[in-house]
Amino acid sequence: MWANLSDYRVDDQHAAWTKMAFLKDALKQHPHAKWVWSLDFDVVIMNPILDLGEYILNPEAMTKTLLKDRLFTLTHLGQEENQALDLPSDPNPHDINLLISHDRNKVNAGSLFLLNSKWAD
Repeated sequence: MWANLSDYRVDDQHAAWTKMAFLKDALKQHPHAKWVWSLDFDVVIMNPILDLGEYILNPEAMTKTLLKDRLFTLTHLGQEENQALDLPSDPNPHDINLLISHDRNKVNAGSLFLLNSKWAD
């Protein structure tokens, strides 16, 4: 599903918040989807045959690749004070509703997975 994010503007909020409105709409349009994968338009997929269900979304893969047992700094645009997430040492992959990638700039919401769950609703 492709979206023009200007159709999902949320009042005067930063443009990044349009993704939340879009994801909510995607879950409504595809109620039987287990996960929704949101990608920015400038993404480059290097391995189109990789099975994301096996590589990222199954509990064993999550257990291996999740960041654990550390503080993860959240940097907010235009704000001097940062916050941090205290990441658990032994997260339960069955309790995960949102997967967000990270890079050298910290959280990168350009690629995220949202589980179709009550939490997401």
